[in-house]
Amino acid sequence: MRRLLLALVLCFMIMGCNTPALKPALAEINIPDLLTKIPENHQCLIYNINDAEFSYATTFTLVKVWKERISLDAGYSPSSEVLGAVSLKLIEIKDWIKFPILDLMEIEPMLWVGLDRIENFKDVGEINYGVGVKLIELKF
Repeated sequence: MRRLLLALVLCFMIMGCNTPALKPALAEINIPDLLTKIPENHQCLIYNINDAEFSYATTFTLVKVWKERISLDAGYSPSSEVLGAVSLKLIEIKDWIKFPILDLMEIEPMLWVGLDRIENFKDVGEINYGVGVKLIELKF
């Protein structure tokens, strides 16, 4: 019990320490800049062509190419453990299809490829593929 109290006292002393060496390092940390560097997480509705079923996926953008119209994504889906996707922003869907809900959201069509059962690298499992829709932004 004494060792635990001594450890807690030492931890609080270190945390409350105002050494000049720590102040420049703490001043350089900018939380809003760190948050802007985290990649955005996108929710997707995917259709598996092999199994003929719908599922959901979560992806994040790795690279945007060709004037930010094509994005390469990686993610996870319960139907496929690992997911790679290519989403296209070549046309605006709401210009071609008129639904009131499309005014409140921004979506992109995508093609995806996924792998089942990644247990070891010798037996990867089966490859799934299909089409999907990636939700970019909700405007409520």
